Amino acid sequence: MSISESTSTTTTNSISYQFLDSAASESIEKPTDIGGAWNWNFASISTMRGVVVQPVKFDQIPEFERDVVEQTFDVDLLMQQVRNNALDILRLSDWLKNLLTAHCAPIRDTWAEKMSALLCDGARQGNTATLVAGLAKLFDLCEAMKLDISNHQIRSFRTLLIEDGISFQRDYFSTRVRNNKLDIASSHEWFACYEQSLLAKTSQIPEGLDVLVEGLAELCTVPGLGLPITLKHDTMRIRQIQEEIQDIVSLGICIVVFEHAVHRFTGLTADLSPMHGILKTRIMDLTDVQVDSEDNAADLWQGSTEVISIEVTRAVSSLAQRAKKAPDPNMQQYVARELVRCFQAEQSNQEHVSIFATDLKQRISDHATAFRKLSALDISEAQRQYQEKRQPKTSIRLLPDADDISRRLAHMIVIHWEARIGAIEQALHNAAALGATSNSQNGSLRIVSIDMGIRNLAYCTLQAQVPRAFSTSPDIIRLSAWQRVEVGNASSDPKKPATSIAEGLVKETFEPYEYAKHAYSLIKRIVDEHYPTHVLIERQRFRSGGGAAVQEWTIRVGVFEAMIYATLRTLAEQNCCNCTVASMAPVMVNRFWLQEEEQVENGPGHLGNVKRQKSTRTKQQKIRLLEGFLRKDMADGTRILFSNGARKTKEDFLARLDRTKGQGAANNVKLDDLADSLLQGLAWISWQRNRLNLESVAQKELGAYS
Repeated sequence: MSISESTSTTTTNSISYQFLDSAASESIEKPTDIGGAWNWNFASISTMRGVVVQPVKFDQIPEFERDVVEQTFDVDLLMQQVRNNALDILRLSDWLKNLLTAHCAPIRDTWAEKMSALLCDGARQGNTATLVAGLAKLFDLCEAMKLDISNHQIRSFRTLLIEDGISFQRDYFSTRVRNNKLDIASSHEWFACYEQSLLAKTSQIPEGLDVLVEGLAELCTVPGLGLPITLKHDTMRIRQIQEEIQDIVSLGICIVVFEHAVHRFTGLTADLSPMHGILKTRIMDLTDVQVDSEDNAADLWQGSTEVISIEVTRAVSSLAQRAKKAPDPNMQQYVARELVRCFQAEQSNQEHVSIFATDLKQRISDHATAFRKLSALDISEAQRQYQEKRQPKTSIRLLPDADDISRRLAHMIVIHWEARIGAIEQALHNAAALGATSNSQNGSLRIVSIDMGIRNLAYCTLQAQVPRAFSTSPDIIRLSAWQRVEVGNASSDPKKPATSIAEGLVKETFEPYEYAKHAYSLIKRIVDEHYPTHVLIERQRFRSGGGAAVQEWTIRVGVFEAMIYATLRTLAEQNCCNCTVASMAPVMVNRFWLQEEEQVENGPGHLGNVKRQKSTRTKQQKIRLLEGFLRKDMADGTRILFSNGARKTKEDFLARLDRTKGQGAANNVKLDDLADSLLQGLAWISWQRNRLNLESVAQKELGAYS
């Protein structure tokens, strides 16, 4: 049932019972004929029109029968019959019974018959209480029919509702965020807190799903934590899971006390696990109460130690009888004391919960990884099949299970990530893109560094804080994207790995019209996904090796470079991008990174001679330099952290280097483009820091001179 229907139903019920209360106090004149004509005042019939006639007439009745309903429930005609003492309530109630039984579920037929009987008896006898009871039954039947129809529609449209659920939630939450009806600041803080916690543990930028796994596991296992606003719709699910986790932990404590008592009072050393299931079931039956919102499940378990101790003592006594040992009269007191001690210890140190939480996080992560590959409908079907297999074959109750909890949480996490997080990111995207410059002024940089090419274009996205002059703390640079793309295939999806021209294009073309589309598609996707504050583009040469001839590929890449600049400028003029574009000279980047290596190999006299190196040797030096950065921190202590697809690129980069060591430079031909894009971005960050250092020194010198 929709929210509007629920509200309408609540209002109808309130009016209905107000009408019944007033009707019960009214006097009804005895019928004057056998047909059951009776005299009821105008106010009662008017109320009946608004409360009974309208819901029955328009909600439950198909359209093709509405003419008959409207004729029978003609209020003007009914009022005329009332004034002339000619209203036949017996015929009306019988017609109403036939109408409702024709359209309600078969299980409701007895309700309609009882309603008709009460109304007829009340009309014949002039009994107000009986008549009111019949009307109350009519209201109950109308309400039940609404619920039956809603449930039937939900079952009928289950597939469509599940398939459309993620897109609906994404639109719903993005609209609320866009209209400032949902404050997500607290949710951002909650997410950032667990992201930093995972970062400190692993020294790598965690995936978004990993952060949600950590956060939701903490919410379900640590008492007293606040729930972020974006999880408000899952409050009841989370609370139920919290209670089930507390039940699992408390049942585990009861089993430990049971086994200790068995060893103490019977001396048995046999495996007692076959008795665990029955004992847990009996304990759950004894402690199965409804937990109020202000109650703590752990407190309820502590309050039930007396009855639990009796059940545990009964189980131990049965084993003692089998071992032909007399039961100890102090056994129940011992078990009660142990339960109190263990429950209090668990509440203070959370030892068992911590162990359970560690296992739960791993289970959730495994299930979330599997669910991420499935559609919403496939996940729902997998959950349904799992629950069917989990149902016991006998009538014993189903105990809470860690795997079931982890699957439900993983399902919740995947839907939350795909629907609500996606909606929030979509709603905030335009503001983030347009506010990129203000972000840089506030201390945050998002740098996209592009190494130009057509078949082997590479780019990376670096996130860093604005450098500070003479800062002693090491920088942390986060790499969220790092990949190589083939321009001919970039328009389809830049996230896809580069493919050969033969695979991607039937016939390769370099027409300006086609490459204008490629340039726009590539840059628009990069801007939409990363909303950079700065874009660094490798400056293309006009000639190769100083020769007189101009190579064809040099012209093509130069034209494509100009198209990228034009695309960025167009997006900026249309207020779709607000970033600073900088041209990066490759010779300056090479000199910055390789001059120290040249000094070591050739001596100080050859410093600055990088320009004359052979191209192959330069590529190998840059790849070797970057390999050192990837395997350990940079020389100045700067840490590079990888996330998302960049982490996979790093692993592939290092794996390929390990495979091709000693096989020559030809095997690393595709790695230099990736290395150039990352070293270009790192060099630019270092230059900004050096520029600030120089400005600081100059200001001090000028101040001292003045």
